[in-house]
Amino acid sequence: MVTDEVFVLKKVSVWQRRAGAILPVVVIVPFSVAIGLDPSKTQPLHLILTSGIGVACAGIVSALGWYASKRSNEQAECVSLTLQDKMLTWHSEVGLIDVQFADIVEVVPIKRWSSIQQIDIKINNRQPIRITGFDDMDRLAEILLRRTTNDT
Repeated sequence: MVTDEVFVLKKVSVWQRRAGAILPVVVIVPFSVAIGLDPSKTQPLHLILTSGIGVACAGIVSALGWYASKRSNEQAECVSLTLQDKMLTWHSEVGLIDVQFADIVEVVPIKRWSSIQQIDIKINNRQPIRITGFDDMDRLAEILLRRTTNDT
């Protein structure tokens, strides 16, 4: 009997996820100030309005990115992949997906930068599954390939 293997999503730090939320501030605010400093516009109101609109837009986009990163981290804690004796089980906040290894037609590991970044699984009479973002994707692909080739 083969022991159950459990894989969880990579733990990306909150600051790494939220770094993308700071990018709009770095890009939008200087751009709007540069537009406000247009020499053809002599009124200071033009600088104030364009800078204010730029700061407001950057703030909204940044807040949305901050919230999305927080929600993404919360969802990542709920997702895991269990490789049982004859079955692959995907646990998420939506529910469970069970796939028998005998139903798997093909396992395609996709390598980028010398490590496996995603695994595409083609299944009989079902939509294919794409696995990304789990810890130790190389070992996961190796186990999936071994278990599916042994069953066929």
